[in-house]
Amino acid sequence: MSLLPRSATLPSNAQLSALLDGVDAELLLLLDARLRVSYRNPQAQRLLGCEAGQPVEQALAWLDEASRAALLRALAQSLTAEPITLALADGPLQGRRLPLWLQRGAGGGWALRAPATPPVPPQPLLAAGATSELVRLLWDSSQPLTVQDRQFVMLAANRAFFDAVGRSPEQVLGRDPLDYLALDADARAATLRQRSDWLAALEAGHQPDGLVDRQLVDQQGRLRIFRSAPRWVSADDGSPLMLAILQDVTLEHQARDAAAQSGRELDQWFDLSPIGMLVYDRSGQVVRSNSAFAALVGRVPGQLQGAPADLCQLLAWEGDQPAPGLQPGQPPLELLATLALPDGRRQRLRARLRALRSAHGVQQVMAVVEDRSLEDEHDLAQLEIGALMDTASVGVATYEASRGWLQARPGR
Repeated sequence: MSLLPRSATLPSNAQLSALLDGVDAELLLLLDARLRVSYRNPQAQRLLGCEAGQPVEQALAWLDEASRAALLRALAQSLTAEPITLALADGPLQGRRLPLWLQRGAGGGWALRAPATPPVPPQPLLAAGATSELVRLLWDSSQPLTVQDRQFVMLAANRAFFDAVGRSPEQVLGRDPLDYLALDADARAATLRQRSDWLAALEAGHQPDGLVDRQLVDQQGRLRIFRSAPRWVSADDGSPLMLAILQDVTLEHQARDAAAQSGRELDQWFDLSPIGMLVYDRSGQVVRSNSAFAALVGRVPGQLQGAPADLCQLLAWEGDQPAPGLQPGQPPLELLATLALPDGRRQRLRARLRALRSAHGVQQVMAVVEDRSLEDEHDLAQLEIGALMDTASVGVATYEASRGWLQARPGR
């Protein structure tokens, strides 16, 4: 007898999406049998500007014409043996080239994968003569400069470095910076792993990859953050040295932390707001909504294509795209609609919509929705009171202290 796995043990779509979103080292794009985007991870959105639900021709709009034609031809002919070189004509990597691998999926779909950044060719070590000349040129620079040996002991540093960290040469030279840096256990372990990678690159005759941010605490106890691109160089006797030119990025980190804190506060405000709010992209995919919006409309669809007509009218969704009047930089659009709720009630709602662009350049629409029912009831009550006063058999008047008699109706 075969045993089938219980459905409770299988990952949900949300769990799978969260797992795929965590794969930041590469671009991942999934196409269904109709060649529409069924999933894109954040790297694919950032580098290609694509969204779920788009046809493949629209999802590849940031590629140049030759790359799009080559990729569509490979999809039509099921060519999966060799990677396809993509040339990006738009987006943050405009002008760069990426290798793309195609893999046939179940049900006639496709998986498209590419490295998030193109590989950097290995750079050779700097020769001894060039090293000495470079250090002499930069020694009096306002940029802090450090030289360490293979054991990462500080051999030399210019005056700009000592001024930046507020320490004397006696406190720095001949010591490993880890001895006086205020690092917690995790940061210390990360630094040791990084050093191991640098030594491995040295053994291979290559330079370390990427930029490094170092945290230093000056004598006033202030945290300073310096960014550098360490490079292996050669001393006059041929022994390896590590040269680093530092740039103070403390204010940049502080601004980034403040922006992240502000973003978290905005997220909290979005979720806690008593006003219904929703954001959707150009493909009709609902990016996010809050509980107040769900309370107003009854059920929030994941995709506006195929959503009820009255909800599409309220959110200015026409056919398969937002209304033409929704463009970034244009004034907000205001719409009224009556929605049929699942419990049989009909609710009058007002929406204010504005088009905007996300941090990755993707166009989105934000809607703020309010309940008009109370205002409509108030207007109806005013009409009824007016009709009652007109038909009354006695004279009726209203007095307000600041304006005197407001209205007088003769008795009949």
